[in-house]
Amino acid sequence: MKTIVLYLIGIIIIIFSLYFVAKYYENGDNNAALMYLVVYSIPLTIISLINCSLLKFSENIRNKNITKITLAILFPVISIVLILTNDNSLNLFGTIGIIAFGITNLFWYLNFKVLNKNNFSYPKPLA
Repeated sequence: MKTIVLYLIGIIIIIFSLYFVAKYYENGDNNAALMYLVVYSIPLTIISLINCSLLKFSENIRNKNITKITLAILFPVISIVLILTNDNSLNLFGTIGIIAFGITNLFWYLNFKVLNKNNFSYPKPLA
């Protein structure tokens, strides 16, 4: 997957999940959801870009599956920890993060596995 495509998927999913989760947290109030969208869109976009950069960085790591898995689940695990806190704004960040980072990482993982499967080549015979 190209880097720009991964960034766009991450940003679009984070913006949509921010709006819908904020609307859910505010019991359907559209004005409050749009206010959340204005206030939290820039920090969440930056965090999404960092997540996508870590995913692209983990593609370049050779022969270290543990490192790839750790980098891929870093932000979803942080989001789960934020959900478990008692602060409402951190719960909002955690809920948005687990949805957006989970879907983005799932797209990346499926594309990464498909690309690796298609690029597999058998070794050439010696004779």
